[in-house]
Amino acid sequence: MPAPDGSIPAEDRAFVVRVRMGDDAVVARPAPAAPSPLRILLVEDNVVNQKVATEMLRRLGHRADVAGDGARAVAMVAERAFDLVLMDVQMPILDGLTATRLIRARGGKQPRIVGLTADAFAETRRRCLAAGMDEFLAKPVRLDAVAELLARCTPRGSEDDAAAR
Repeated sequence: MPAPDGSIPAEDRAFVVRVRMGDDAVVARPAPAAPSPLRILLVEDNVVNQKVATEMLRRLGHRADVAGDGARAVAMVAERAFDLVLMDVQMPILDGLTATRLIRARGGKQPRIVGLTADAFAETRRRCLAAGMDEFLAKPVRLDAVAELLARCTPRGSEDDAAAR
């Protein structure tokens, strides 16, 4: 359904290509299916950052569960299989580095964990990787960087509970 400005959201768009080949041959092909949405956990204590990140993900065809601190993130990962965890590094209660170490210590199938931090210095990157994060994105996060990250991630399958992992 068109938005008030007349634009059509990406999830509502479909394309069909028709090519005339010869006098009467017409070939119709549907556009390739969009990639399967990933199971994403956004771990961010700042409500404004939560809204910005979830809107970016929505624009890219995904949705995210949200945890406001690292302790809640550890509990949620124990309860459900996630493909990707976007983890703020600096949070109250339990920071992202400690939360990542706890998630990695559980063993079993693991989500990709990407640190989110405004501190993009080499030392911070080293600490994120040493804690078990797969990579990190500097804040403010750009839409194109999130799109590139999502393109590298793959869904884990259909299991929804920790016992299935």
